[in-house]
This record gives sequence, structure tokens and C-alpha cells, in this order.
Amino acid sequence: MDDVLVNLGDAFETEARFVRTLKLPEAGKARLLKIYDDQAYAAYSKVVLEHSAAPHVEDARDRIVGMGLPIPTPTPEQAAASAALENSRGQYTSATASSSSSCTRQTRSPPPPSANRRWKTPSPRWRPPSPARPPSTSTPR
Repeated sequence: MDDVLVNLGDAFETEARFVRTLKLPEAGKARLLKIYDDQAYAAYSKVVLEHSAAPHVEDARDRIVGMGLPIPTPTPEQAAASAALENSRGQYTSATASSSSSCTRQTRSPPPPSANRRWKTPSPRWRPPSPARPPSTSTPR
């Protein structure tokens, strides 16, 4: 979840950068920039506060510093909840996920090449159009 929030914050920052390049009235531009910057800060802050033990927390902190805003500090309860969440993820591995019958995903094999209609050879009745004949240069008799 932490990487999703960091990517969401990045998307809001990208929108803010785009708005800065537009020729808009200053009042509207300032309002849009505030919205996008606030949303980016909220996403990064959520990573720092609620996912402080997650791998992408440093990325979120770096981006908050880049925005020139204060880095929030998680409470001990938030830090404990984040650590518990990260530790609970350790019990799920690809080996246990694939052995569990309720968690396996059914996949289909791709269709055989003959079933692909797009690349099917043309029927025998089809002929490519004949090339245009150049005008004759001989003189009539």
C-alpha cells in the first residue's frame, strides 16, 4: 500500500507541474496548485504516518522534503500498527500462496496460432489488386 500512496502522490505532483506550465488566470491556477500539492502531501504523509515501517517510507519523506513541507512524525501507536502490519505480511510467501487451493488463480493457456483470425491466411479466392499499368507509349497504328 505504501508504494501505491507514493505513486499517487507522484501523480498529484505531476499534475501540479503541468498546471504550472498552463496559461491560466492566476486565481484559478493558484487554486489548482493548492489542491494538487495538498493531495500529494496528504498521500506522502499517510505513508509516513500509517506505514512508517514500510519500505517506501524514505521515498515519501524525500518527496515531502522536496516540497519544502514539514515531515510528520508518527505516534507510537501508529508506529506499532505499521510494524504489526509489515510483520503480518511476512507469513505470506509465494510458496504458501501457491499451495493454498483457495488462493490459486486459474489461468488459461493462449489460443493456438490457428485460432488467431487476425493472422489467418487469405482464402484462395482472394487476389491482391493488380498493379496499375503505366500508360502505353506506343503510337496507335
